[in-house]
Amino acid sequence: MFGKKIKTILKKYTPKRKKLKLKKKIKKTKAPLKKFKKNPIIEPDQKNSWESKATFNPAALYKNGMVHLLYRAIGDNDISVLGYASSEDGLTIKEKLEYPAYFQN
Repeated sequence: MFGKKIKTILKKYTPKRKKLKLKKKIKKTKAPLKKFKKNPIIEPDQKNSWESKATFNPAALYKNGMVHLLYRAIGDNDISVLGYASSEDGLTIKEKLEYPAYFQN
């Protein structure tokens, strides 16, 4: 009996969910995605102790004709930090900072 009361209260006060309708359908392209031959784009750099062991998961942002990359790196002390690199085409690194963009003590 108590369960029925709760169900009716929940039905009364729970908003109904609306189904989302997509306005545009995604078009299929004829050309499949291809892996870049010079992978990985960002590699560990032995010159920088903060990114000497591994680099991971870059996030990319395109602004003012440049691709800005923020990536996770692990160095000699096994601490994760964030590094910054930039590219004109998103595939070839033009600039890479010699120090971390962000780290936490």
